Amino acid sequence: MKAAIFLPVDYHIHNFMRALAVEIHQKYQTGLHAASFPPHITLKLPFRLSNLADLEPYFDHLAASTSPLEIALTRLELQATAVGGAERGVLWLAVQESRDLRELHHRINQELVERFEDTQAAYDGPDFKFHATLAVGGQPMEVYQRIYAEYKDISVDLRYVATQIGLAYSDCDATAGFITYRIMPLGEKA
Repeated sequence: MKAAIFLPVDYHIHNFMRALAVEIHQKYQTGLHAASFPPHITLKLPFRLSNLADLEPYFDHLAASTSPLEIALTRLELQATAVGGAERGVLWLAVQESRDLRELHHRINQELVERFEDTQAAYDGPDFKFHATLAVGGQPMEVYQRIYAEYKDISVDLRYVATQIGLAYSDCDATAGFITYRIMPLGEKA
């Protein structure tokens, strides 16, 4: 099984992201794979664990000991990824890195390593790029490059204060199999 940790976006950003994802899908048939999970800012990419119940006390502590965070989404970006052995595109909204966001990512990685076995995920660490995924896979990279050329100048100046943190769960290796397992308020002691 796998888990991931994320910040849900507010409803304004949710609606912006979903409208843009649907528009892109209708024009380019990218599929709505990324829409199988609520729009969010990734903090910790999926990592393996043996018992979800063992993670819950840590997650609750993390939520209670983390203050709300100011988040800014600034522009559309295109990244390459391998899906089924072929290069595919990932369109996401870039999140402006802040010291608080970077420290939270580092803290989560450090604390998970101290408590659980092998929680390393691809792209963890100082090179991790904060983002909110719009579309992934569904078309070859060339199609994603055309999408990016068309949409790269779209105005993205979205800001909110993240007041919740989420825990996602999957019992399979496919990213489409994730559900939002738990949502907790940030900074509220139980």
